[in-house]
Amino acid sequence: MIEQIAAALAHEVKNPLTLVKASIELLESSDKRTHAKKNYEIIKQELNKINEMMIEFIDIAQPATEENSDFVYIADIIYQTSEKYKKTYENKINFVLDINCDDAAILGLEKSISILFNNIIKNAVEAIESHGQIVITTEIDKNNDNIIITTTDTGEGIPENLESKIHKNFFTTKELGNGLGLSICQKIVQDHKGTFEISNNSNTPGCTAKIAFPLYKCLS
Repeated sequence: MIEQIAAALAHEVKNPLTLVKASIELLESSDKRTHAKKNYEIIKQELNKINEMMIEFIDIAQPATEENSDFVYIADIIYQTSEKYKKTYENKINFVLDINCDDAAILGLEKSISILFNNIIKNAVEAIESHGQIVITTEIDKNNDNIIITTTDTGEGIPENLESKIHKNFFTTKELGNGLGLSICQKIVQDHKGTFEISNNSNTPGCTAKIAFPLYKCLS
């Protein structure tokens, strides 16, 4: 019921949001003040963030079922998502991809899996203050018929006093964060019958997120 309410609310918010954005663009086109241009850009950027959030709510409200699922190639999602962040943070973060299962697929919703890895990589990026590294690896666990994706960053990690709360709903280490991103990740993994673990690295600074999904097919 909560998911349905959230999706309905997101859908309703999108309508006035579209009108607000159109009004801002109209005002901008008629405003000749050069000093106001920066303000318009900030407003549009923030509206786009809200719009993206609403789209995510609508997408994840529909769980993966046999009827609406399709093959999702994990390697393709990781390549596409990491490439976006590599271009933006090329002077700050070194991305290392060790993907050895290009032909491995799970059964699910591609949009949801894209949202999942976007959140995982985004969190890893935001955990690194100055310069660092993000390593993403995949492996096939043939004993359990799973594909395992591990994302390791060299960020600040999780404070020791908060480690026990990692898997609680709306957990966050950010001062102004709401924990929504991590809760979304947990829901998507659960909907796809997978497992999700996040923990501090044992011998180095940073954090590791490990996701396992039931493997649908793998030609290797």
